[in-house]
Amino acid sequence: EEEGAEELPANSETWSTDQLAAFIRGLGRGPAWERYAKLCIDEELDGSTLVGAEAGALQEIGFSKIHSQKVVREINKLASGQAHDRPQGAGISIPLQPDDLKRLELFSAQDRVLNDCEAKIINTL
Repeated sequence: EEEGAEELPANSETWSTDQLAAFIRGLGRGPAWERYAKLCIDEELDGSTLVGAEAGALQEIGFSKIHSQKVVREINKLASGQAHDRPQGAGISIPLQPDDLKRLELFSAQDRVLNDCEAKIINTL
């Protein structure tokens, strides 16, 4: 898994526009998939918009027929609880921005402090 990436939530209906774009990017390689990811952002599509969508709706905004069918098929697999075409354990990742990494480090440090405090309280009881 890439450094500076996070796994997408299992429930694709809760995906943000950026998370959906990351999922789309992960379905293929090359400029077409980057363009589709940008289309999702430009059209403000999120997970709830895509779940239940038909391939024709994606074609209307610029996806090729075969790629739109793949996207719908993969989203439907996720919605039905099936894994998609990635190797086992590969995961889906989205890149984090530098500010996100700083916040993550801060939260991790705070979590360690809270865990230490909790352990000290438990040990004194």
